[in-house]
Amino acid sequence: MNGGYKSGLQATPWNTWDIVKAVVVAVAVVALVFGVAVIVPLVLGADFHGRAGTVFLAAVTGLAEAALLLAAWMFSVHKYKVGWLALGFRRFRGLPDLVTALGVVGLFFLVNWVYAIIILLLGLKFLLPEQSVPTFGGGLLGLLLTLAVAAIVAPLAEEAFFRGFVFGGLRGRVRLAWAAAFSAGLFAISHLQISVVIPIFVLGLLLAWLYYQTSSLWSCIFAHALYNGTALVISFVITSRGGL
Repeated sequence: MNGGYKSGLQATPWNTWDIVKAVVVAVAVVALVFGVAVIVPLVLGADFHGRAGTVFLAAVTGLAEAALLLAAWMFSVHKYKVGWLALGFRRFRGLPDLVTALGVVGLFFLVNWVYAIIILLLGLKFLLPEQSVPTFGGGLLGLLLTLAVAAIVAPLAEEAFFRGFVFGGLRGRVRLAWAAAFSAGLFAISHLQISVVIPIFVLGLLLAWLYYQTSSLWSCIFAHALYNGTALVISFVITSRGGL
């Protein structure tokens, strides 16, 4: 049921206040999930450094990501009975969208490279993103679970929230540039690492542009997944070879 909402990039039925409430809900749920993640090992007294810990950490991270999708759904699809089309889950147009998405991924890798050079020239190495692989507990299982969360769960949940819900909700109410900048800023802050704020902000801008150009959230999800997966594999290769 679409509730009268037509597909396209016109103003969405949810408003700025819905976005504020969704952010509060998402933060509260994420805080609850990670609170439980801290308490459970203490209560059970189990050793969470083995396989159980690896799966547990991946599940917690996946649930935290899912909180974004839940918040977006609550204040858009559920509240206004508009259907998932309103969040941008529209048909992928094939080759045109694929080429555009690949261009965004390539451009972002170039941005990352330029950013790293500038940071090194300025002597601000603390602003360089970590090169180690952030796997859940290490090992092959940890790497596979990290790929699943980083290249499947995170792109789906984060694109639905930051591009489909936040950018989509602001786009018809403020200037396009402001909508893109706010959603990108929120996206960057949510990663909670000062070393990635600037590049992730740029990625957010590029993904907002991609959504605007293709009218489909699937193109953003594909680009996000491709970047995360590629970056993780590159990081793994660099780490396994003892660094650059």
